[in-house]
Amino acid sequence: MNPKLAIPDAAPLVLSLRSVGYTLEIALADIIDNSITAKATEIKLKGLIEQQKHRVLVMWALDCAKAPLAQFEEKYPNESRPRVALELCEAWSRGTVKMPAAKRAILDAHAVAKEIDDRVYGALCHAIGHAGATVHVETHALGLPFYELTALILKFGKGDYQRPVCEKIEYYCYRLIYWQENTDKFDIEWARFLMDDNRPNKEKLLNEKKGMNLTGVYKF
Repeated sequence: MNPKLAIPDAAPLVLSLRSVGYTLEIALADIIDNSITAKATEIKLKGLIEQQKHRVLVMWALDCAKAPLAQFEEKYPNESRPRVALELCEAWSRGTVKMPAAKRAILDAHAVAKEIDDRVYGALCHAIGHAGATVHVETHALGLPFYELTALILKFGKGDYQRPVCEKIEYYCYRLIYWQENTDKFDIEWARFLMDDNRPNKEKLLNEKKGMNLTGVYKF
């Protein structure tokens, strides 16, 4: 399997966005959104996410969050809040920790991003926080790639980001397909709310809602 991923050129896009008043953050958001929602026959990470059971996304997000956590801890070895957030969220997904404790830990992980005054590693903290929050609702799943890819773009710059971003998106897709095929093969005791397969994927519902115009007709 060798997915094609559409990675737009950053320089003209950022310049055009700035010319109409866009901030760097909005420019990054558009670059990343284009990168993870490739067209036609290309594998779309966003589309894969919309197909998954909630617990599959939990396994995927907690798995993929290990890389940004390791990167963060290499530079900030004495800061434990991102790791604590992932550990408590995993326990929440297993039914051994209640939501308030996990939610507090998630907020603490996001707080680190504001405290360290480091845009690259702050973005990694946000990625970790959203990975943990995927236990709560599927719509947080995209927060992991959004912020980790933001960190890559900030790290490598507009001239060199395309290769690492493409490789990371391929990794996301491969790991998501792996967990799609294998999550229920593991003997895991899940929290009750993650065992309800009749609940619709909220990321899919959100995008269906966005795709409706005011008259209730899908826009193409």
